Amino acid sequence: MATAPQPYLSACLDVVSHALLQGRLIGWAGEHGGLSSEDAKRLADLLDAVHNIPTLITDWENCDEARLRSYLLAYDEKWVPKGHAPLLRRYLQSLESP
Repeated sequence: MATAPQPYLSACLDVVSHALLQGRLIGWAGEHGGLSSEDAKRLADLLDAVHNIPTLITDWENCDEARLRSYLLAYDEKWVPKGHAPLLRRYLQSLESP
């Protein structure tokens, strides 16, 4: 099993880090009154979009990157129009960063 090469490794880690921070913010927002149904759905979708990334980066030779991008895009199509930060754009920008 081969680890993802650069810049894919950094891009994947950046997306996971971003998703974890977003998840933490969702949790804090529900600290006193609980999560709304919308926030619970967003949190589930957010984690669903990224939960395979740790496995993919440690077995990159079997990674279907197009599928990875499709998971990020599915989240974006549902949540970006509602004002939430995109995952796929972040991934693509990280790939282009030096």
